Amino acid sequence: MIDIKEILISLGSAIITSITTYFVTSRKLKKDEFSVLYDQQMELISKIQAELEEQKRINKKLESKIEDLSMAVYKLNDGIVGIGNLPFPA
Repeated sequence: MIDIKEILISLGSAIITSITTYFVTSRKLKKDEFSVLYDQQMELISKIQAELEEQKRINKKLESKIEDLSMAVYKLNDGIVGIGNLPFPA
């Protein structure tokens, strides 16, 4: 004859195993979700860093162009002032 005590112990053991498996699985899913979010954040940070480096490169080019234009304007002004000092026939 089957002992009710053994059935209850087996049933309790199965329930505990199921609950433990559920929590381990849900924790693993949460850990995986965290890993996915972490990877997405790191990818986003990498993209932002790449964009910042590109902006720095563009800014350096613009600064160089501004310096070239400033020098050209300086030379142009110097030339215009020099022309004003030339003796023109009246």
